[in-house]
Amino acid sequence: MSCHDNVEDAISGAHIVATTTSSNRPISDFITLMPQAHLNCMGAHDETGRELPDIILEKACLIVEDKPTAMREAGEVHREAEDLTQMFQKDLGRLKRVQTVFSSTGHAYLDLLTAAHLLGRNPSQSHYQKLEGHQPTTTVREDQFH
Repeated sequence: MSCHDNVEDAISGAHIVATTTSSNRPISDFITLMPQAHLNCMGAHDETGRELPDIILEKACLIVEDKPTAMREAGEVHREAEDLTQMFQKDLGRLKRVQTVFSSTGHAYLDLLTAAHLLGRNPSQSHYQKLEGHQPTTTVREDQFH
């Protein structure tokens, strides 16, 4: 891992880039982004502002959890996005040849459920669940996510 003074230096040569900011405007032009790079975007977005420039979303293969949710939360730029479920019905080899963007929208509770499942727990068993397997043990209250 290394530190950089600006985004362009940080992403230059990177195969995977993750953005997790609260910025409502692009954090960079992403000029040095590799043509086959993958971006995981988990930061701020709405219909008019986001941490990535629209041109990146328009030219890349844009992937979302749920297209109607993504369009409602992040706007028309997500109209041509592909749902995760659609990804397995297409040629996955093409993803190695193009720039891809996973734009995460509105499903934090599903992330929690997935993590709980992977750790072998059923989040619906009781009000409090202990997710074991990592130290320290984390207690998650389900009502925090409703």
